[in-house]
Amino acid sequence: MQQLSEWQNTIVGAATGVMVTVLGQPVIYCKNARQQGLDLTINPRVLYRGCAINCSCQALVMCSQFMTNGFIKKLFTNGVPRDLTPAEDIKAGFVAGVLSSVVCSPFELVMIQQQRKGGTLVHHSTALLRSGNIFRGLSNTSLREGVFVMGYLGVSPATRKYLRTAYPESLGKSDNQARMGGCLAGGLLGVALTQPIDTVKTCMQGDVERQTYTSMVDSYRTVIRQRGVQGLYRGALWRIGLCTGAFFFIDHSRLFVSRALFPEQFSGIQVQE
Repeated sequence: MQQLSEWQNTIVGAATGVMVTVLGQPVIYCKNARQQGLDLTINPRVLYRGCAINCSCQALVMCSQFMTNGFIKKLFTNGVPRDLTPAEDIKAGFVAGVLSSVVCSPFELVMIQQQRKGGTLVHHSTALLRSGNIFRGLSNTSLREGVFVMGYLGVSPATRKYLRTAYPESLGKSDNQARMGGCLAGGLLGVALTQPIDTVKTCMQGDVERQTYTSMVDSYRTVIRQRGVQGLYRGALWRIGLCTGAFFFIDHSRLFVSRALFPEQFSGIQVQE
């Protein structure tokens, strides 16, 4: 957000990341399990495997995304608060997402290894560092995060603003109605564009031994050979629910958290998102 400094955006991002991860961890487990062809479970001890590393991941990733996104937006506006164009929102979100993948990819790799095999955070982190596999899946993570962040920090807010302006008596009658429309647009677009990328990334990170999935290109071929093209979209329904719910929560809570933590930044001015 433009009203906040880089460090304030960092704090808001970290707080929001932890909250959305705790709420969404069971869905993340089910999405990852479906993509790898594993059985689902309702055992909370299994559903929340890797939650600690994922909370750390999302706190760091989202704080970096919020900070970078806010910095890029200030470059667009030369530091003068104003409404950004949809194109500016989308560009800022995409760049912030791509840059955050350097943090996101290793943390998600450790989480997926815990989900598949159990074991401790320290054990898997140490083993991955020693084997040199800590950045396995980075290219796919980079593309996915770019589009994902473009969705929740670009497409969703831009769609919400459009609905409020263009359809004030129907789809944009209330802020929450417009927000839900924006989150559906951002979530569906994000999943449609990145589900194959995310599926292959998950399979690669679940198979660090490279017994089935070797290189990125070969992993695409393997998924298609084993399950058909539709196999690239395994877990899509779980991810649609995860993304649209997360987008709504992030879009709403980041405003709430920002105002709660830094009320002085919003006194007497209209919020510019």
